[in-house]
Amino acid sequence: EGQRMSIPNLFPNVAYNGGFTQTGNMFIASGSVWLPAEVSIHRGDTLLATFSATTFLMSKNSINATSAAVDIKMGDGAITHPGVLFSYTQSTRTIELTHSSKGIAQAKYRDSYHKMNIEAELLRWNIDQNNIDISQVDGSPQNIAYFESDAYYSEDVFNKLWGMNDIHPFQVIADFVRYHGGGGFPVQDFAQYAQMSEQDAIYLLMQLSYDGFVEFYYERGVCRATDRLYDYLKFNLGKKDYDEMMFVSIDSTASAPNGYISLDDNNIHLRKVAGVQISKKQNSYLWPDHASGGELVLRANRDIDYDGTVIVGQVTMKGKSSHFDYDDY
Repeated sequence: EGQRMSIPNLFPNVAYNGGFTQTGNMFIASGSVWLPAEVSIHRGDTLLATFSATTFLMSKNSINATSAAVDIKMGDGAITHPGVLFSYTQSTRTIELTHSSKGIAQAKYRDSYHKMNIEAELLRWNIDQNNIDISQVDGSPQNIAYFESDAYYSEDVFNKLWGMNDIHPFQVIADFVRYHGGGGFPVQDFAQYAQMSEQDAIYLLMQLSYDGFVEFYYERGVCRATDRLYDYLKFNLGKKDYDEMMFVSIDSTASAPNGYISLDDNNIHLRKVAGVQISKKQNSYLWPDHASGGELVLRANRDIDYDGTVIVGQVTMKGKSSHFDYDDY
């Protein structure tokens, strides 16, 4: 196994930190489950993004990983993911992050700047440019991306997870974390506490990780409960306000990306959004104009710029260059 080293210019503006071994023409860049290898993107002294994995396969023109954690800097927050398919191609200067239906790659992106959870099949980024396209893999019949508020609560989801159990799994995890002393915990210890097999515990925690209720580091056998899990318990008990904010960008022709994440203004620019559900209970919806392509701009903390119509209860308002302020709502 190679020694850990730092290479500030593996490619222009692309740095590497980790171990190295060579097999033929292919370099194997490696780390450990506790100290993964890192590929980072810089502009001058500014760190834009970091991707970490136990193994990267490198050649003269590419870097690939079957599961890489994502951390894209965004204002005072970040867009993160525990593990997607990662590829970088030097000839096109393009990173592709591919979401899949297997394992941890099913999890949603967590966006702490816009306070949203995002499900998108593909993020594509020419690292010399400031826009990260939100799209689907080539050949998909349609482009679709889902957005859900960090404070979104569904009683149906809560009850479905409860199932036939006497105690809700969220409460079992919260009690165990308190018993364990907080922070991350070994899955094996949780299984013993919850009186279930380790395999059943892994299955449960993996399922919960897809919707961001826990962060599950499968290779390490370690898990951490997120704020979202504790919030869901508070939402259910009426101890914290929640929302029902969610929307979908869908292009049935797959003619263009759903939109892009701007590194210039930290906003997410979207198209083909039919409507935004703000609160089903309070009959609150936002409808971007179809004439303008269903476009909207998602700003920090779920604020939205749009042309179109907003409905709040019995009141309907239509306008151009309108702004929805989440905190005022």
